[in-house]
Amino acid sequence: MKIIECRKIENQTVFDCCEHIMPDGNPEEWRGITVFGDLLPYPERKPAPGVFLLLDHVRKTADRTGDKAQLLLIGEGLTETARDYFAYVDRVFVYDAPGFDEFDPVRLEKILWHFIDNFKPAEVLFLPDEEKKVPFMKTVEKVCVYLNCEESLQAVKIETVPPVPDAAHRGELVICEIPE
Repeated sequence: MKIIECRKIENQTVFDCCEHIMPDGNPEEWRGITVFGDLLPYPERKPAPGVFLLLDHVRKTADRTGDKAQLLLIGEGLTETARDYFAYVDRVFVYDAPGFDEFDPVRLEKILWHFIDNFKPAEVLFLPDEEKKVPFMKTVEKVCVYLNCEESLQAVKIETVPPVPDAAHRGELVICEIPE
C-alpha cells in the first residue's frame, strides 16, 4: 500500500507529492486508488482546491491499471454531496455523522484506520488543508507507523489537466460505519 501526501502548487495543475510505502503483503488484498482531501473548511461543502485534479489523475491511473478510482469523504451531511463525484470515481466512501464538521485529529485517525483495515486501498492520496496540515500529517504519520510504512521513498510530481466529468459514468456510494 502507498500513502501519498500531495500539495497543490498554486495556480497550476501540478502537485508536489511524497510517497510512503507499506512493505509488500498480499497485493491481491489491497485494491483501489483513493483520494482523501479536507472538504470541511469550504463554503457549501465545496471540495478543497485540487481535489478534482487529483481525481482526474486517479481515474487515469485506475483505468491504466484496471483498479478502482475512489474518494473518501469524512464530515457531516456529505451523503448527498457524494453523488456529485460519481462522474469522476468508481466508489465514494462516506463517513457521515453529526459533529464531524469540526476537525478532530483523534477521530480522523480512528476513521482512517477503520477505512484502511476494512477496505484495504492500494493507494491513498492525501490533500491536506494548509491550515490543518501539521495535525493532519501527524495523523497520516501515525497511520504509516501502524502500517509499518518505510520512510518517504521519493518526492514525485503529478501533472494533470482539468478533468472533464463523464456524465454516463455512475459510481457506487458506500456508507461506512462510524468506528467507536
